Amino acid sequence: MQQGPQASSYRTSRTAIGILVVVLAIRLLAALFIIPTVTADAEGYEAAAIRVFETGSFAYPPMTSSYWETTSDGVLRVSQAGHALLGGIERNAYTMPGYPIVRAAVMAATPSDGPARIATRLLQALLSTLVAWVAYLLGRRFSERAGLLALLGCALYPPFTLANSYLLTEVVFTAVLIASVYAVVRWSDDLDTRWALAAGALFGVSLYIRPTMALWIPFAALCVVVARRSQVKKVLLQSALLGLVVIAVITPWWLRNGSIYDRFVPFTTGAAVTTIEAIRMDVDEPLPLPWRSSAPKPTVEQQRIAVYTRQILSGGQAVVRDESQLASYFAQETDALVARVRAEGLLPSLVGARARAVLMSVLRPHAVSPTALRGVPFTLAWAMQLVLLAAFALGVALAPRRLDTLLLISLPLYSLTIHAIVISYHRYHFPVMPLVVVIAAVGIDVALKRSQSAVTES
Repeated sequence: MQQGPQASSYRTSRTAIGILVVVLAIRLLAALFIIPTVTADAEGYEAAAIRVFETGSFAYPPMTSSYWETTSDGVLRVSQAGHALLGGIERNAYTMPGYPIVRAAVMAATPSDGPARIATRLLQALLSTLVAWVAYLLGRRFSERAGLLALLGCALYPPFTLANSYLLTEVVFTAVLIASVYAVVRWSDDLDTRWALAAGALFGVSLYIRPTMALWIPFAALCVVVARRSQVKKVLLQSALLGLVVIAVITPWWLRNGSIYDRFVPFTTGAAVTTIEAIRMDVDEPLPLPWRSSAPKPTVEQQRIAVYTRQILSGGQAVVRDESQLASYFAQETDALVARVRAEGLLPSLVGARARAVLMSVLRPHAVSPTALRGVPFTLAWAMQLVLLAAFALGVALAPRRLDTLLLISLPLYSLTIHAIVISYHRYHFPVMPLVVVIAAVGIDVALKRSQSAVTES
């Protein structure tokens, strides 16, 4: 007896829920037992979270030796004196406050630091599982099989499990960003105002965690306007509402920054400095390709720590990181770098170094290192990254040419472009990887359909 479409869909949904339950269980266990290496960024976020928890206001530890120290094993972390100083300094906007606020909320719900860290990892495991479900829903728009393939891809991709143990922005930002993409796609279907408002609210929240995707939402709205131009008045009104919601959500941050700096600071004061540091690192210490030398080379994270350590602990010209001097620091360093690049003819070298950094950031999966995975699992994780990228390229070539396809493909490509301009680092691409999985699943599904059709015809 042949099953109807509804019975088949019900069976697929049950299979997806079963996979999701297993994924959640594995990720919760992994979050409990996988303890990653401490990173400088995680240290900074924790210090900022403690400040929010204790004082109710946000400040990130300034990058000076008064707040930071290096341990005997070379880890850059906030010192005990730095924690004490941070509680009494003026508010700042060196980075966005979203993730420290999440950490502070977890601290408020738990009795001490240890349980708070565990609870944060468990929360991130839950959020990453919900992202897998959203990936399934996005894939199912193309076919039931594409939905299941997207879910399986998210289940098997190692970083989606390993990243939950890291107390960094990636997992929380990914959850909010992918939810906002889903809302945009649903809004594009039938121009339901509720989905436009939801997209604006979610995207506004995502800016508090990481603002690098800020330019994508106008592009997405423009795509919807063009595709639904037969209803131009309605779609323009809803696009305006979406934009107003984003502005309404981020306005408290703008007002706060204006009261501190007496000027408009849309997001952070540290982003420009981070960018110039990345360019200088490309000029001074370009990261070689791993197959070009048998000698051990420093990882990007090790290079960044080395650069930060020199700036913080040495007496060099880059040691000035006080926020009141960040603008002049950025201008001075930019002029010096431009003059050096021109005088020494370094532009081809700089472009090559940046291209190399972008390539390495794309090829390396987040949260996968010899300390997290060893031997064969480490090799398989890298191999899966390459297979996934190849399948994504297949999906870009074969996916149906329609609006939701454009929206899903555009964000990973936007992420690649924006980080090539500013700073390209492997974990910065992590938030768009669920969309890479979805498009890869669609590509595999279409390829299988074409193969089956060719066999039938022959």
